[in-house]
Amino acid sequence: MAANPAGQDVPEELLSSVADKLSGKFFRAGVLLNIQPHELDRIEVASEKNLWRMNMDMLRRWQEDCPPGEERLQLARVLKRLGLGRMAKEVDPQVDNNPGPITFINPGVEEFSLQELDEIACEVCNTSNTWERLAIYLGLGTDVTQQIKAAHRDDVLLQCFKCLWRWYEQGENVSKQALADALRQIDKRRLAAKISP
Repeated sequence: MAANPAGQDVPEELLSSVADKLSGKFFRAGVLLNIQPHELDRIEVASEKNLWRMNMDMLRRWQEDCPPGEERLQLARVLKRLGLGRMAKEVDPQVDNNPGPITFINPGVEEFSLQELDEIACEVCNTSNTWERLAIYLGLGTDVTQQIKAAHRDDVLLQCFKCLWRWYEQGENVSKQALADALRQIDKRRLAAKISP
């Protein structure tokens, strides 16, 4: 077995297994592990879109910033969120007893829960037209939506997720109220009420 680098409590062999299981969940896993979208884009290009390599490079990048002693629980929570419960328990058998939130803070703007953004993407992505309408009310131009569609032609969920992230990353008019208002404009009132009553 390969030596485990100092300060990392998820060994390379287990990390490799996680990378294999993640398969096409690269982008969602990356943002849930608090890696900035532009870094994920860089990793995707550098790995020449080899899925296993993309996932490994993404996981290694996450390890660089993960506080000592928190790796297993952080990774297990994200795996569980992605529907990989068996793999989550391999990483941390206690994950079911520690279901805490996954959060991300964009400096200078209101804190969001990534779980909220993930749920929004899952609910909004039923059709391509729905998330494109949301993008309009969030102030994203058609050039941005066309870029997203072209980059991820066969994955409507990822298109929606990237739409939300492009809005969130820009830092302008980014708030729970702004997101809730946009959701109400596309008749997602129940979802909007969860975010900002």
